[in-house]
Amino acid sequence: LVRKPLLRQIIKKGQAGYHEYIEKHKLEIDLIKNGYSFNDVLTYTDNPEEVLKRFNWDDYVSLCHFKDLLHQAKQLNKVIKMSWSDRRMHDEHIKWTEEIQKIKYQSCSTKPIWENLIELPKNIELLNSEKRIANEGTNMHHCIFTNYSGYLLKKRMVAFHVYAEDSRDDFTCSFNITESRISFDQAYKAWNKSLSDSEIEFAKSL
Repeated sequence: LVRKPLLRQIIKKGQAGYHEYIEKHKLEIDLIKNGYSFNDVLTYTDNPEEVLKRFNWDDYVSLCHFKDLLHQAKQLNKVIKMSWSDRRMHDEHIKWTEEIQKIKYQSCSTKPIWENLIELPKNIELLNSEKRIANEGTNMHHCIFTNYSGYLLKKRMVAFHVYAEDSRDDFTCSFNITESRISFDQAYKAWNKSLSDSEIEFAKSL
């Protein structure tokens, strides 16, 4: 967390220098601890101090939603007003998602991401091209394409569309991929509607 040019000064001053640095850069350090880019918060919100008060590890879901919005603000070069209500932020998130979709959609590739696949159950579809991921974002009105396509195309994530008996209960779910494991990331129905506990358990079991 410490910038290299200041490291020598801190070492020279010892413990006092360390505490001096921590106090001076408290906001930056706290933002980083919560997974934020300090520069992004500084550039794309109008009140960085308010960000930590409203969106932190105490409410992981809200934290993730805000990070999605911040990522979109960066793509569109817009500023998030921290006076906005949660509802206004949700509405802006939907609106910005559609704006980014329109900008990026025309250049989407249909080339498969994964090859030599096993056959999946008929109600589960792998989102296996940039174009299909874009269509998923458009049809489901969420940010799987605008915020996560980069991870999916680099095979750092994988995502599926799950078809339910009632199409209103269809959902998109994604998983993180590392060298050692595949882990559940998130799942949402259209318009970012949450899943029931039993649906979440089913999604995790995939």
